[in-house]
Order: sequence, then C-alpha cells, then structure tokens
Amino acid sequence: MSGGDEAQLLNDTSRIKGKEALFRNIEAADALSEAIKSTLGPKGLDKMLVSDNGSVKITNDGVTVLKNAKIEHPIAKMLIDIAINQENTVQDGTTTSVLLASELLQNAWELYVKGIHPSIIVNGYSLAYNKCNELIEKFAIKITEDNLLESATKTSLSGIGGLKLQDTLTRLTCKAAKGISISQNSGITANPNNVKIISQKGGVATDSYLVEGLVLAKQACSPDMKRNHEEGTILIIDGGIEKRKTTIQSKINFSDPSMISAFRDKELELISKQIENIIQLKPTIVVCREGIDDAAIRLLEKSGITAYRRVERNDFELLSRACSASIVASPMSAKKSDLGIFCESYEENWAGVVHWILKGTKQSGVTLVIRGSSEQLIQEIEISFSDALAVACQIIENGKVLSGGGATQMALSRTLKEWSQEFEGRESLAILAYADALEIIPRTLAINAGLDPIDQILALNAAQASAKSGLSSKLGINIHNSTISNMYDLGVIETIQNHKQCLAGSTSAAISILRIDDVLWAKNDPTIPEGIGEEEDHE
Repeated sequence: MSGGDEAQLLNDTSRIKGKEALFRNIEAADALSEAIKSTLGPKGLDKMLVSDNGSVKITNDGVTVLKNAKIEHPIAKMLIDIAINQENTVQDGTTTSVLLASELLQNAWELYVKGIHPSIIVNGYSLAYNKCNELIEKFAIKITEDNLLESATKTSLSGIGGLKLQDTLTRLTCKAAKGISISQNSGITANPNNVKIISQKGGVATDSYLVEGLVLAKQACSPDMKRNHEEGTILIIDGGIEKRKTTIQSKINFSDPSMISAFRDKELELISKQIENIIQLKPTIVVCREGIDDAAIRLLEKSGITAYRRVERNDFELLSRACSASIVASPMSAKKSDLGIFCESYEENWAGVVHWILKGTKQSGVTLVIRGSSEQLIQEIEISFSDALAVACQIIENGKVLSGGGATQMALSRTLKEWSQEFEGRESLAILAYADALEIIPRTLAINAGLDPIDQILALNAAQASAKSGLSSKLGINIHNSTISNMYDLGVIETIQNHKQCLAGSTSAAISILRIDDVLWAKNDPTIPEGIGEEEDHE
C-alpha cells in the first residue's frame, strides 16, 4: 500500500504511535492507580462516590471505586477489567493488582527510554513472572489451626470499620465458612454461594448474626398448612401449578352457558392431574418458582403437603444445593429421585414479616442477617463479608497462606534481584524492573500509614536479608508501631490464590500494553480522551 493510500484510509482517524503511544497508555494506567492507591491496607482512606442522581456511597474497596468511575480511556478500562476479574476470582487484592500493573509499566518506560525494546522487556517480565510462581509455592505456609483461619479472614477485613466490627465479621465469616464445608474423597469443599445474605435496617452493625439454615421471606400458601416439620422431603418446581395460558392472544366465544362450566371443569381436571402426580411422590414440601392456583392449594392442603410459591431464582438454587434436590420443569415430569431431603423446616415472625427457615442435609446452608443504621453501611458490610467469606473458603479448601504486610512482595523482589544475575542479556534489566515493581505494595502500605516509605523499605530489605531462610519471607511492615515484624506470628496472612491471581492479572495487563505501538481513534468518536491527536492538529 502506498503512502497516499494509507493517508486516505486513515483520513477520519486520529493516530498516535511509537514512543508517544506507549507514553500515553502508561500515563492512563498511572492516573488510574493514583485514584485508588490511598485505599490500600488497614490504614487506607475512604472514597466518597457521588452518582449523577446525587446518591452517595462511601467505601475503601478499590474495585467498587473502579466500577463506579466513569472511565473512557481503553487502557484504564483494561486495568479495571483486570481488577474485576481479580474480584470475581478471589474476592481480594483488586487494588494491589492495579498498583502492580501500573508500576510494571512505569518501570518498563524507564527501560524503554534507555533504548531497550519492548519485546525484550516483555520477555524479561515473563521470565520473572514464572519465577515468582515457583517462589510463591516455596514461601507458602500450610495451616491447620482455626485461629490462623480467623487471622487470614481478619486481614481481608482490615479496611472496614473499627476493631469491634472487624472482630464480629471475622467470627461470623469463619463460622459460616465452616458451616458450609463438606468433606469429600478429593478433600474439603466450601462454596461461598451457599451462604445467603439478608438485611434488617436498624440496630448497629455488630448486631449482625448467623442463622443456621436458609431464610426466605415467605410463608406457606395457606394458613391451614403445617408450618413446622422436623424432617422430610422437598420437591422443587421451576414453574407453577396454574391454569394453562395461551401462548398467543386469543378470544373464546361460548355459544352455550354450560360450556363455561365444562371449560372450568377441564382446567380443574388438568390441575388435579398435576397434583395427583405430586401426591404419589409424597413430598413434605413443594416449592414453586411461579404461582400456585387456589384449587391446587386446596388439594395440596388436603393431602398434608406444605407449599411455597413465587420463590426467587437464587433462592431456588440454594434450596436445591442444600437439600440435594433436582429442579424439575413441571409437576408431571417429577420423579421420586428428584426429591431432596431436609432435616428441619419452620416459620418465624421477624418484625411483622414471616420468614421460612429450612435446614438441608447435604449442605445445611447458612444465612447472614446484617443489621445497620443505614443502607450504605449495610451494603458496605455485605461486600466486605462476601469478600472475607471467599477468602475463608479458599483457605479451608487449599490450606495454604502467605505472609502479608508486604512480606511476600519484598521476599519475591529480593530473590528476583539475585536470580537476575544468572542472565547476561538485557532481560536481566527487565527482571530487575519487575522486582522493583513488587516493592510498590510495602511502599504504599507505609505511605498510607503515615510512615516514611524509604526508611521502611530499607529496614524491611535489611531484616529479610539477615534473617534465616525460613523466616525471611515472613517479615513485613508492622504499620501499627513502624517496626519490622513476623507477619505470620501477628496473624497478618493472605491466601496463596490472591497472590497468584494478582501476579497473573497485573503481568498480563502490563505485557499487553507494552505490545501496543499504534493507537487509532476515529475522529468522530466522542469518547476520544482529551489530548489524543492534539499534536497532529497543531502541526
């Protein structure tokens, strides 16, 4: 293609390339990391998010800030996606992943301006990442004591509220995680999705409590149905027991009044057949996602079957897992093998609202009732509890942790610097840049705690260098008394999944951005960030 053809092809496109493109992309990543950097750690500060309609949300959860920010730059959006993926995967370390990705890019820029090609930097970063994965397994600590589970959970809650609230949520989180744990041949599994969360506005946050079993704001379809069952079987229907409706709009004309009665009798006959099939299965409880006809309710009540209707999809799946029941499409397709088993079912009146509480057998299920004085506080507690619960479940399943307080990142950094000496090419410089980037975490923790970052980094590096091999990776920054301490003994520990996912996400993002040397923007696109294309227009 000739130069004239290329100019004609890009006539309506604003273009930046080479050094300028890389600089602009790194600049966007740096701006995003600066926006959430102050939220990192137990001494991190909060952000106030004000929406277009004036609603206010106060949080120090990095991914919440990123999700609510109006971002147009594609590189910033890429980092937000990395943080969201971190949240969806391990529910922790979102701020860390963005900070590390940004620092990797800034260190890469310093190498780039010295004449090192991005491909060499990418190769060095890949080598360093693979080495870090090996080292993480080496630094990992196997835990068995319950108090260490509580310590790791409390570490993930360090940024919320006061110590009393943190202690309360830690206790509830660990109890919930243990309550949904199941021992299998392959090991222990703990699915955080088996915990239901409901809220009750009023009281204080420390009044929050756990209920053993699944709690639904539902009551039996008829007041004459039996409400309390010690044990029994349950049938879950993904639909309703109602009169069949036509799929298209239609009108039926009756020429004889007797035909109306016959039509109604036929409808009742169809409902009766569905109920007969249910009665043959002899379930104790029937649950429908949609409605139940009044005639069907009377037939079920007469047969001694308790029925609940219009149950939400999420609750449906919880009931299915808790009782090991299969969800059937209709009453006519239900079989004996589809029934689940529960060990207790009862109803209670909470502040004028009837709640149905069911305890399963395979996975009993747990419900957290959050109390709080405001909707904002309740939402913040729900987010924090969900994140901490995922952390607790990961530890129960995996049983491995790493020291927090910047200890692991500093240990990785120190080891990478020593390892880089084995390389004679320019990749060694990229490995050193990767190692330096890891220090952004202990440095930011020190800054957010009001400590001198240079002094803390030097002290931490010296302490790890002089410590025994098994102790060095446990030494981190004690932000409460500005000393270098054994983070494992203090209970400041984090999951191995958190660190692995953080390294994977931040490294892949940095490598992807470093490979970009040309950015094309449609000039008519209103989302072009400010400054893009100004150089060409000026020229």
